[in-house]
Amino acid sequence: MKKKILFTLLASGALILSGCVGEQIVEVGPLTGDYVANFENGEQEEMFPSDGWTNGGEFDAVWKKENITYSNGEMHLAIKDEEATVYDEEGKETTLTHTAGEIRSHKLYGYGDFEVRMKPTNIPGTVSTFFTYTDKWNSTNGQPNKHDEIDIEFLGKDTNKVQFNYFVGGQGGHEFLYNLGYDASKEFHNYGFRWEKNRISWLVDGKTVHQVCGDENTLPSMPGRIISSYWPHSPSAWSGTFDHATEDTVDYKWIKSSAPTSYADGEEPVEPIIPDEFDWDEVQPTDLTFTGGGSYTVNKENGISTITYNAAGGYANVMANIADIANKNDAVRLTLKNNGPTASTIRVDVQGTNVISTGTGQKDALNTNAYAEGRTDIYTDQIWGGSKFDLDPNASIDLVVEYNPNTEDIGKARNLLLFLDSLQDGSVAHEGGSVSVSNIKFAKFGDWTPEEPVDPVDPTDEFDWTSVTPVTVEFNADNDDYHIVGEDGVTTITYTKAGNWINAVGEIDNLANDYDHVNVTLKNNSATATNVRVDIQGTNKVGNTDALNVSAKAENHSEVRTDTSWGGSFITLAAAEEVEFIVEYDVTTTKGLAKNMLIYLDSMQGSETTKEDGSVTISKIRFAKLNEWDPVDPVDPIDPVDPGQDIDEGAWAEIDPIDLSGFWSSDATYSINTQGTSATITYTSAGSWACTGLGVGSHANGYTNAKITLKNNSADATALRIDIQSNAGNSIIKAFDIAQDSGYDNDYLYDGSLFVTVAGGARIDVVLEYAFDETNTSVSNLMFFIDSATGSTVTKEDGSLTVSNVKFASLAD
Repeated sequence: MKKKILFTLLASGALILSGCVGEQIVEVGPLTGDYVANFENGEQEEMFPSDGWTNGGEFDAVWKKENITYSNGEMHLAIKDEEATVYDEEGKETTLTHTAGEIRSHKLYGYGDFEVRMKPTNIPGTVSTFFTYTDKWNSTNGQPNKHDEIDIEFLGKDTNKVQFNYFVGGQGGHEFLYNLGYDASKEFHNYGFRWEKNRISWLVDGKTVHQVCGDENTLPSMPGRIISSYWPHSPSAWSGTFDHATEDTVDYKWIKSSAPTSYADGEEPVEPIIPDEFDWDEVQPTDLTFTGGGSYTVNKENGISTITYNAAGGYANVMANIADIANKNDAVRLTLKNNGPTASTIRVDVQGTNVISTGTGQKDALNTNAYAEGRTDIYTDQIWGGSKFDLDPNASIDLVVEYNPNTEDIGKARNLLLFLDSLQDGSVAHEGGSVSVSNIKFAKFGDWTPEEPVDPVDPTDEFDWTSVTPVTVEFNADNDDYHIVGEDGVTTITYTKAGNWINAVGEIDNLANDYDHVNVTLKNNSATATNVRVDIQGTNKVGNTDALNVSAKAENHSEVRTDTSWGGSFITLAAAEEVEFIVEYDVTTTKGLAKNMLIYLDSMQGSETTKEDGSVTISKIRFAKLNEWDPVDPVDPIDPVDPGQDIDEGAWAEIDPIDLSGFWSSDATYSINTQGTSATITYTSAGSWACTGLGVGSHANGYTNAKITLKNNSADATALRIDIQSNAGNSIIKAFDIAQDSGYDNDYLYDGSLFVTVAGGARIDVVLEYAFDETNTSVSNLMFFIDSATGSTVTKEDGSLTVSNVKFASLAD
């Protein structure tokens, strides 16, 4: 809900020339509609709290569900002076000094009447609201929604006025202040609006006081959630200066609407299907051991695992390996008890081996249905995965989760995950969280035949690895968390914490490319289990990964898996365990040849986690060729082309452009259409450093220059950041040249990246020079940040850029 400070108009009375040019306001009242929420009855089923995240920017607080209370037939939203930490999309931590309250509807509401009976606060620097909202985080029919919004807002510095506003495709700036003639903070009044295709009319106590007219292109047209919020605003010019929180609350009696409703993709709740009575008493419990990090502590006694915590977030979880038992069955029943003093939000996942894209989300959960006796509020999410519910203090639940162990995309079941009050971006304080899990049982409900289990293969039975001489790989880490000591082919990595996908890197390009298997001995030196991921990294990124891994195995480790979507082979080492971990890889794909071995130790999560005395030793690294294939012949470098003193089109005529079919994107905002040597990227908004690119290592290494043709297909200027990214993840552009007067502006280099603005409709040819050093020894990706080199989403109508004619060569001085 971005605010743009423009001139404001004071208005009173009904006959005003505002919004509908040349027309007086047309009285439309009274508003009609049924209750969306009647707080006379306390908490309402249609509304749910925002919890554990922040809007950033002007919103100087973290939303927290504890800031929503109910009493005297009213809902109350509060602001509190308490610190809360959140993480942005890149994992950057931000701690804010306030928390705030917001509630939103599950459904999306279209054209119709919207009305609330409320009483805002008069605390300077605060904003009390009632509005409709949707954006790209919701989708309809597989397409992200545009940002549409209709607002009623009270600014704490002057509650004798109310502000009306609306957004279309992320564009606001339509603020209008209406003089109420009374102090809204002193008593309840009715506020609302009638939303039509060609008009929005705002009403106060049934009287039409402001109108705007237009059409579906100039007025909001996308169904949105109904939201009410109370928050401290950071810039003082708009709402006043916020000093500190008070006991004052924004109070709401009810919310009504006549609008038709729908659900965003994948959000419509599915009524649990409870099968015919099944006698779980005849099923023996399965003994599982849960492990977890961060704020979770697991204590197991007499078959009951108790997980305690003071704060949780970042989608942290505890897990137990279930591969052996789960893939013979398709349902699991477990007893969960909340021992803490406050209600807990819990999600249970039966996790598969692969992560898949669901259009607007990603999931690796196999859950299809979940239920418990006497509960109708258990929700199984088919967009992000898992089965979610709330558990009151001292309450227990016998939860049944049905899952599909026969999927082709998500794969087989491997872990049971429990998310305890962690379904938000950052950690949120919790008053003594404690949940016990017990009586875990598996059963087979469906009519299907389990696959015959495959006995683990002893690696020494199929190939004599003792006949292979180990090689020395030197590992380094570009972070302070891993402390690495290597000597005589033995490397020990110690750490007390790890996170954000950090890893140790060892160069293997001169060791691995004549082979297709590697055997590495891993020893866990710590007193607790350690999760390890090993990647054989290629030179090119294709889709989401540059890992060449095909499969992996280790004796007596049925949980070992290889993720071909995001990369890597995974194994969990017990305390003090030593294993030979064998990874199969393929150097004959478009991901190119092998360049590095990456080792991730307890770092496969989106935020930092604490692990006491973590230590793993890597030794006896041996490569072998076990499959039938012809080694990749090295490609002779192209003789450098000397264009003379000037770089012009003729100098590059002898070089063929590369194929761009491997273009990938970090963000669903970008839609990519590739045709041979051309790729067109289209979008309606981009931000938060979203990027798109192509693995070009096999084309760029051995040369010093790249040439790219860029065509801005939209009418507005496009701001670009261009990176040639090295193996170390750094940008390595050293110089550039663009033909004068070709339609560009604001070109400059910063930290190895080229920033250039391409005029609307312009076509430019960019020649880049890049260079290597001891750290940056090869090229990995050519990357483009298109109208996204900013910390927040920026709306750009009809954004479209074509990248073509990408060539690599070495140009003479």
